[in-house]
Amino acid sequence: MSQKRVVLERRKQRELVELAMEKSGSCSKLSKSLKISSHYLSNEIRNGKRTVTLQTYRKLCRIAGKSYDGYIKNVLHEDWGRFKGAENSPRTKAKKVERIKHSPELAEMIGIILGDGNIYRKQYALRICGNIKDEEDYLLGHVNGLFHKVFGADLKQYYHRRMNEIILYTYSKFVVSNLEFYGLVSGDKLKNDVRIPSWIMNQRGYIIPCLRGLFDTDGSVFFSKGKLKIELYSAIPGLQHTVERAMRRLGFSSSWKNANKRAQTYGIYSRSDVRMFINTIGFNNPKHKAKCLNCPDGVVV
Repeated sequence: MSQKRVVLERRKQRELVELAMEKSGSCSKLSKSLKISSHYLSNEIRNGKRTVTLQTYRKLCRIAGKSYDGYIKNVLHEDWGRFKGAENSPRTKAKKVERIKHSPELAEMIGIILGDGNIYRKQYALRICGNIKDEEDYLLGHVNGLFHKVFGADLKQYYHRRMNEIILYTYSKFVVSNLEFYGLVSGDKLKNDVRIPSWIMNQRGYIIPCLRGLFDTDGSVFFSKGKLKIELYSAIPGLQHTVERAMRRLGFSSSWKNANKRAQTYGIYSRSDVRMFINTIGFNNPKHKAKCLNCPDGVVV
């Protein structure tokens, strides 16, 4: 899933980690399950010095056998210090901005940014982040290739190895101005209550690639009792509303569930809906595609 970070009450974060350790048998075993170092788990995460990624939080809850959604204080995209520091730097000289044409590729790009990206108007900055281990190929291959097709340029890369993140970024008035023109909002997506832009919602040919980009970045694919399931997690009401409307236009009947005051999950669980999702929307993210191809109940056709 995306590199959204879950901010829990500190004492509850400690309680969750310790309960998961107890269920796993040891800190070492739990750290292997989470694919993070035992030192980082026991000293940084358990003591509340660091927030946890949404993916790690959900694994902890599954291992602990208990949901801590009620203790979530916030769900954030981790801000990259380079962008924070850049806010005081001088802006480039104003230029006339050429408008690109809307396209299925632009719709998918917007879905990707709604999932794991942000734009910053002050510095004309765009960033998209993911996990180094299982999303590097997707970001450097598909996402950068898609960006090049839409904007005629490549994204730069930054490796935040301590957080196991890879960040694609660019500073471009041309890029950010066009993304704003086509419906994205600068800054904090939760505060701005972002949503799928209306020009995408009005055409099936744009809805499908936009949802693909969103599920590629913010979605999760997993097996439960031998069956493939797909989920999308969001704390943004506007995005929840437009995703559900878009999915209904494609024939899906699921609703957002497991709600608390801050976040909800959109689940695609039935065999028929999973089959329809794969055949209608599908994935471009290799880590999701691999799970679909290896599905034990033969859902892929």
